[in-house]
Amino acid sequence: MSATHLEELERLRDLLWDSLVDADPDKRGTLAREYRSTIDKIQEISGKDKVSDPIDELANRRANRTTSSTKGKGSSRGVGS
Repeated sequence: MSATHLEELERLRDLLWDSLVDADPDKRGTLAREYRSTIDKIQEISGKDKVSDPIDELANRRANRTTSSTKGKGSSRGVGS
């Protein structure tokens, strides 16, 4: 029996998470991007707006925080004081 696309993505998510945990610091950025992308694809396919797994939710919050801080390098934080 062949796996569905969703099952393959879920296996990839798990593999990426394990790899991310064990990776050298210089490899984590690439793995984190792939992990976030895989999570997004899983959510699109499954039609979920929220992640029900607390570990995935924590990882997504961290990913969003990292993405926000990267996008906001020229943010207005601290401006106007």
